[in-house]
Amino acid sequence: MRAKSWLLIGTLFLLFVALGFYIWASALTDSLFEFRSPLADNPPKPKEPISAPLTSRLVIIVVDALRQDTSLDLEVMPFLAELRQQGAWAAMHSIPPSYSAPSWTTILTGAWPYINDGQALNPPDYDSVRTFTQDDIFSAAERAGLKTGLAGHAWYEAMLANSGLDKASFARAIDHNADLEILAHAKKWADLGELQLILLHLDQVDYAGHYQGGP
Repeated sequence: MRAKSWLLIGTLFLLFVALGFYIWASALTDSLFEFRSPLADNPPKPKEPISAPLTSRLVIIVVDALRQDTSLDLEVMPFLAELRQQGAWAAMHSIPPSYSAPSWTTILTGAWPYINDGQALNPPDYDSVRTFTQDDIFSAAERAGLKTGLAGHAWYEAMLANSGLDKASFARAIDHNADLEILAHAKKWADLGELQLILLHLDQVDYAGHYQGGP
């Protein structure tokens, strides 16, 4: 009888511990969603350009979740190696939180997550995406009178709602077909030569990592 009592007490204790951890984790997640940058309501004023443009046109290609060692492997990605020789490239070094939303915001604003006012976690749905409150590369291009275009995930539509995109193609999926769709738009814009800044964001590598895993 005593053994059964201790078993019941132990079970109840573990249930209360689990409940406590659940409440703590939920509160932590809520606080992350609610986090705002100290600059959220008082963004720094954009500065004047410090030099003349280095080029008349710029195409930025973001390959989401591509490993650097894979990108440098000539046997795996020979065409990317050719492109690398013709332009500039960089590996993105992220700091926590390393989710998509804060990372994309860092790329476009040039500021780390704790000051760029991006979301610390990925939004749970499209209606929850936060519009940029800080200056970004597309806003800077608009001030300079440049024409811009972006082909990428649908989150960008809300993120850049105030940033003056001239052309846009947004995909809600991140699979192969979605990449082909936005790639076709970006290629068309590049061939026409009417835009001075184009960003193409490819998500299929990230999709593969989520659903098939990676080394």
